[in-house]
Amino acid sequence: MYSLEIHLTRFVTPYLLNVYLPTGIFVLMSWVSFFIPAQIIAARITLLITLCLVLINSFNNATERIPVAREETAMEYWISGCIGLVFTALAEYAFILFKTSRIKKAHRQRIFQITGSNQVSPDMADRRLDPPSTDAATTQNRPKWRDTLHAKNLEDQIPMEDDLQRMMTKYQIEIDEHARSVYPSLFLVFNLVYWTYYGIMSRLLRQ
Repeated sequence: MYSLEIHLTRFVTPYLLNVYLPTGIFVLMSWVSFFIPAQIIAARITLLITLCLVLINSFNNATERIPVAREETAMEYWISGCIGLVFTALAEYAFILFKTSRIKKAHRQRIFQITGSNQVSPDMADRRLDPPSTDAATTQNRPKWRDTLHAKNLEDQIPMEDDLQRMMTKYQIEIDEHARSVYPSLFLVFNLVYWTYYGIMSRLLRQ
């Protein structure tokens, strides 16, 4: 009696070079955004959004080349995890912008409470106050709200624009410093769980 056995072997090297390695490098590239000052909005937004789009395109290309399966494949889980890490880096920057806008809004509201909301506009509130001038022409043309601010010693009650900018910059740097340690740790844990799980699964399937 005759029998036929077919052993199929998949070469993983092309997938490692064409999918896993590039997408992993894209995740590493997203960490560069943590070293870009938060004030440079265009640079950080462009970098992170471009990486997200590239990873999504890689996901589409990878899924088109593999056979259709009922369940998600290991490659789809990997690319999805990489997209999630890059997207959370973008969300981290959005959180920085949100918090700094809240700080600036609280700063303006503090000025309005001291000087009266009808006397100070938001644009004026953001400008650094100059000391009272003794020049007659300048004194005549200066808005009354400046006299009110100096009369109430605003400098002792709320931070000036330079101090506010330093405070926001310090806050942004602290968040980015935490992200520089948290995101590599997340990526390391993701790799350990991923390769351990699928390494064990591949051995079980061979048996």
